[in-house]
Amino acid sequence: MSLRRNWTFVGVAGALAMGTVACVQATGSQDDPIKAGGGGDLSVVAEGGVQGKVEPTGVPKAEPNWKEEVLMTGFNTPWGLAFLPDGRMLVTERAGRLLIVDPKTGAKTEVSGLPETIEVGQGGLMDVVLHPKFAQNGLVYMTTVQGTRQGNYTVLARGKLVGNQLQNAEVIFKPNFAKPGGQHFGSRIVWMADGTLLMSIGDGGNPPSAINGRLTRHHVQDLGSHIGKVLRLDENGKAPKNNPFVGKEGHCRKSTVWVTAIFKVWRVILSRAEFMRMSTVRGAVTK
Repeated sequence: MSLRRNWTFVGVAGALAMGTVACVQATGSQDDPIKAGGGGDLSVVAEGGVQGKVEPTGVPKAEPNWKEEVLMTGFNTPWGLAFLPDGRMLVTERAGRLLIVDPKTGAKTEVSGLPETIEVGQGGLMDVVLHPKFAQNGLVYMTTVQGTRQGNYTVLARGKLVGNQLQNAEVIFKPNFAKPGGQHFGSRIVWMADGTLLMSIGDGGNPPSAINGRLTRHHVQDLGSHIGKVLRLDENGKAPKNNPFVGKEGHCRKSTVWVTAIFKVWRVILSRAEFMRMSTVRGAVTK
C-alpha cells in the first residue's frame, strides 16, 4: 500500500420516500470487508420496511487545483499517521509496527518498545497522535487492540519517543467489556483545545456477535458500556470532571462517555466551529 499526499473523503447519503434510512449494510468478509475488496451491494432499509439498493453514480469529479502524488509505497495496511516536528512521519501498520518515515529520503525505521498488539480482522495497531506538548515531553498516544479473537479490547496506550524507541509504554485506558471477533473497533484520537482528547470505540461487530448472550451492537445506547462511544479523556486516560455523565448513578467509569450510540468511527475531524458547538453542548472548558 502507498501513502498519498492528498486525502479523499467519500460519503454516501440517501433518502427514501417511504421513511428515513434505518440501516446501511454491505456484503463481504465478516472480519475485514476492506481487505476482501470492499465488495458487495449497499442496501438501505426504511422505517416502512422498504429495501432498495444504493446505486453508484459514477466516479466523483476531481476538485480543481488538487493533485494526487504517491509519496511512498511498500506499507502493510497503514492505518494512522502523525507528523513529527522535523517533518518526518509516524505511520502505524495494523499488524503492530510503528514506523518513522522520512518522506524526503524514503527511509523507514521501525520503533521498538510498543505495547502488546494483536491483529484480528479489522483491528490491530490503529491511530497515532502526538501529545500537544510533544516538543517538551515526547509523548506519543496510540489506539491498539489487545486480548484474543474470542475477547478483545480497543485500548489507549502511550509512551515516550526517544530516538527509535518508545519508552515506558503503558495502557492508560481499557474499556469495561471485551468483545468477540474482528469487526468494528474504531478507532481515532483527536486532541481538543482544552488539553483533553476524544477517542472513538466502534460498536463491536455485526450480529450474531454477542457479549454474555446480548448482541454486541446493543451496547451502543447503553451508558453502562464503553462500546459504541466517543470518549473524552484527560492526558492520563481519566474522566474529566466536567464530562456530561460524571457522578450519575450506574455510569461509574462510563463518565468518560462524551457521545453515545456510535457505530464505526474511522475518521474524526473537529473544525473550529464544530469544536465550539460540542464544547457548548457537552460543557468542555475552552481556553
